[in-house]
Amino acid sequence: MIRINLLPPELRPVKRTPLPYILSFVLVFIAVVVMLGFFAETQKQIMDARAKVREHEREFDTLKGVTEEYNKLVALQFELKDKIETINEIATDRVIWSELLLKLAELAPPNFWYTGIKFERLKKRDTIIVIDEKTKKPKELPVDVWKDYLTLSGYAIPTADGNILVSLLTERAEKDEEFSALFALEEYKSTNENMDGQDVKSFEVVYLMKPKTKDTQ
Repeated sequence: MIRINLLPPELRPVKRTPLPYILSFVLVFIAVVVMLGFFAETQKQIMDARAKVREHEREFDTLKGVTEEYNKLVALQFELKDKIETINEIATDRVIWSELLLKLAELAPPNFWYTGIKFERLKKRDTIIVIDEKTKKPKELPVDVWKDYLTLSGYAIPTADGNILVSLLTERAEKDEEFSALFALEEYKSTNENMDGQDVKSFEVVYLMKPKTKDTQ
């Protein structure tokens, strides 16, 4: 049987080649393979990273005790350093405290007794003389400096003539060459009190430790 297509050419069905479909399928397949490759590589990197983290955690757990011991040793090192510096400072100091306590006992008049002997280092506002860069003249510049103070506190009872003079102690200290070479009177105050029917005077005397000089080093 002979078939005759009477449709005009523009309406006749066109025979399509399967090549574009095959190419599209191939491209999609390649894209999927590439994506799977990237995914697999990423997963591998994640697994490697997790393995390294676990390894570092195991190493940290192993070294944790060593680290804690090291930190303790470092803290102990600083503590010992501070103690050594304090010991060196005491050892090289001009004041031998056992001799100073004996000296204070000798300086106290018979009607005096101490209730406190305190040595402390305080930060005080002081001034120094500097040369002004603009005027080339000396000027005072306020600075904070550390100063050492010796504070004596106690009581005094009347002497035979009935007087209670705190100046008896300060005069003795000023006349003593050894003590006055190290300390200068800063201030003192006293208060009249009554102790068990006895008139007494409480006192507090503050001495400033003099700066080191060639003669006192």
